[in-house]
Amino acid sequence: MGDLPQLQINHASGTFPLDLDALANQPLVRDLFTTDMIVQASLCVGIDCVNGETFGFDTYKAKENNLRFYFEDTSNSASFPANDWRFTFNDSGNGGANYFAVEDASAGTVPFRVDAGAGNDALRVDDQGDVGIGTGSPVVELHVADGDSPTMRLEQNGSSGFTPQTWDVAGNEANFFVRDITNSSNLPFRIRVGAPTSSLDIKNNGDIEFDDDAEFHLGNDQVLSFNGTASVRMGRNAGLNASGSNNVLVGESAGELMTTGSNNLCVGYGAGLWNSTGDDNVNMGQFAGTRTTTGSDNVNIGSRAGYTNVSGIRSVAVGKDAGRFSTASNNSFVGYRAGYNNTSGTYNTYVGYAAGFTPTTLDNSMGLGNAANPTASNSVVIGNSAVTSIGGQVNWTALSDARFKKDIREDEVAGLDFISK
Repeated sequence: MGDLPQLQINHASGTFPLDLDALANQPLVRDLFTTDMIVQASLCVGIDCVNGETFGFDTYKAKENNLRFYFEDTSNSASFPANDWRFTFNDSGNGGANYFAVEDASAGTVPFRVDAGAGNDALRVDDQGDVGIGTGSPVVELHVADGDSPTMRLEQNGSSGFTPQTWDVAGNEANFFVRDITNSSNLPFRIRVGAPTSSLDIKNNGDIEFDDDAEFHLGNDQVLSFNGTASVRMGRNAGLNASGSNNVLVGESAGELMTTGSNNLCVGYGAGLWNSTGDDNVNMGQFAGTRTTTGSDNVNIGSRAGYTNVSGIRSVAVGKDAGRFSTASNNSFVGYRAGYNNTSGTYNTYVGYAAGFTPTTLDNSMGLGNAANPTASNSVVIGNSAVTSIGGQVNWTALSDARFKKDIREDEVAGLDFISK
């Protein structure tokens, strides 16, 4: 045969060369070696190895149509591990799969398998122990890389009797997200690219904190926002342009056109909608105080209460349509449509159903009771034309105070001299 590799047989008495050329010409070569064997060249094992086999840089070569390496542990003591393992290369049947696998031969399972065609760095463990999937340079303990939305799938497959459910955790140029594969691939959780540090921060005591400029979009375009000026806004377009501090704006378009106004409470659809620079206003109810722009220190509670007050200050309107058309200051209207038609009148007090409904420009007037309508400034009306009696436990007392009298002259009353007489 000629030029066959030389074998060495190691023995206690020394190392002896074995002439394979001579052995190849013998009719029978024993298949059992009871001594160490050293091959100082490449080795081919398998029924398809041929004379003159090309090895290239390969030291060991297995060659035949069914490649299997079997590792049989013959330990027979209960205290020693004895599991058997096998390296499997490809299926043996026609049309089978191409792969390399590590088989637990004792258990009949395949804990590790690499299919043919797997790309470069499909799995990489670097010298730091970091694992890369799709990358040859992992920079953290587990590094997953892909050209489009690297993804990790969590699948409960039903094998333990629980309802099957599949989730994907992934990220791309738009967001990091969790996808509910089982339910129409919905995305119940997202983090958009560029979200600031501590946008959502769960403290070690369980408290939840949000970034100073955090904004929450709820169903139907609703928004809940906490910004750096200690303000809260909730509702579509609520406080859309607000930059003032300490505002609470709740409801669609509540304080929508607010700019620098501060310390305002607006609750309800369109409440305080036009309030741009006014401060310290309370607007509660649909369109309550909606047209106030610069007015401050006003309280409007009820649908369209204080609706038209643009720049008036220090007024109170409580009740639906109370003070609806008032544009003045320092008025108090309490009751359904109380002070309804007041426009420019100031320092008026109307309390009761439609109290002060009629007056428009009176000043310093008072109406108490159902439809009590003063007709002149500096006047008080109690009740309406249906009232038949007004009384009390004591007589009416006129104020005897120089502050409430006119044309008082000190020279007309002698004072103590008069009293002493």
